[in-house]
Amino acid sequence: ACAPSDDDQYRSSIIEKIHNTVDSCAAFSNFTCGGHFCTLIELIREALVEVQKADSDLGTSRTICFSLRVPPSPACVKSQNKSLETINHAVSHGQMAKYNYESRESYFPAVAKLDACVDHGLARIQAELEGRTQGLIDCKKSL
Repeated sequence: ACAPSDDDQYRSSIIEKIHNTVDSCAAFSNFTCGGHFCTLIELIREALVEVQKADSDLGTSRTICFSLRVPPSPACVKSQNKSLETINHAVSHGQMAKYNYESRESYFPAVAKLDACVDHGLARIQAELEGRTQGLIDCKKSL
């Protein structure tokens, strides 16, 4: 008598193996701070701090310089221009190229490794299923 291959316990076991494969691969994927991903986070953090400071300086400068209702002094204009340049630099072509580079270098290799890990794990499960199926076929042939 050959054992049936469709019992609930076996199906649950296979489903659990698939979940465990995906979970363990995701846990070991390099989306943590390290290499390019960490550099990207740091670039964004630095840009955000610079923009926030420049925006605050710009607001202060506008409040002080324009509260007198006279044409702003050259120092006020220079201060405002400096703040605007800092803000614009954060989203300049050069800075955006840096963000894009670090993003590509961190994201795509990590996704490729995650995919390869899942593929490898699922191939093992598939081999196990094929082995079980072949065992049933062989068992039925021997009857």
